[in-house]
Amino acid sequence: MLIVTFIIYIFLSYGISNILVFAAGPFHIFKFYRENIGKIHPHLEEVANCMICTPTWVGIILSLVNIFLVPKFPFTPYNEIIRNKDFWLLIILLDGCTTSGLVWVLHTFQEMCERLGLSDENIIDSKEDE
Repeated sequence: MLIVTFIIYIFLSYGISNILVFAAGPFHIFKFYRENIGKIHPHLEEVANCMICTPTWVGIILSLVNIFLVPKFPFTPYNEIIRNKDFWLLIILLDGCTTSGLVWVLHTFQEMCERLGLSDENIIDSKEDE
């Protein structure tokens, strides 16, 4: 896999997951989704608010799209590594797990930066003070 494709995949997965877990979205559609999915089953609310659970499903869906809709251009990690549609179930499971882990690492890094005061607001404020 080209490293550029891998980096784009990581940030795409992180962006989608971050939007689904934290953003209100246009017309508050994502907020509505998070608030009401728990009415179907209580565990679904946990999944919708979890930065480990949601990326797993994002990775699975991206892998399914890659295998069945865009098979000529592998863009998920294990579609590129395995390159054999006979192992589609293994590819989907590994992509889900990998996506979850990578997004969790990025999310944890972002939280650490926020705790250390390295957020955009603090950086802009410190430049204005100079």
